[in-house]
Amino acid sequence: MRGRWGSPYALATFLVVMSFIGWGFAAMGAADALKYRDAVVTTGTVVAVEMTPKGLGQPTVEWVDSAGTRWQFRSSVSRTPVPRVGDLVEVQYLAGQVSTARETGPINWVFLALGVIVGTAFTTTGAFLIRRQLRADRIAAEVAARETPPASSGTSPDARRQDARRQDAPPRDY
Repeated sequence: MRGRWGSPYALATFLVVMSFIGWGFAAMGAADALKYRDAVVTTGTVVAVEMTPKGLGQPTVEWVDSAGTRWQFRSSVSRTPVPRVGDLVEVQYLAGQVSTARETGPINWVFLALGVIVGTAFTTTGAFLIRRQLRADRIAAEVAARETPPASSGTSPDARRQDARRQDAPPRDY
């Protein structure tokens, strides 16, 4: 049966492929979490806020590393409510790599959570659709086998003679 997607397996295959994308996001999130698991955590102060065209605030954060040096970075997280100058934020960075500084918070877990949710949803739905289609194909084959009469022996006499010759012929050495 051909549906809107052409092959009955096309939608299920698409969903399984999409599940790989979801699991890819989960892997990226997990790799990020592993990378920052031993990160140095400190407190930073919002020193400036730039407004995006969508009305979100993108802060510039100043923080001090373990050696006492002051650093600044522009947060990659735009958000609402808009942070105010002077607000304290949590900063994490990899020891000895101040360029890896970033704000911490729930946004750091988005790839992992989104990947697991999307991956699970698409995998489950795709597997269900494939299982359902395989079951429908099996039932259709069983019904067809019951309704199809056995092959008649109404072959021509010449065809029966050739079949008999093939069966009686000695094996060939090649």
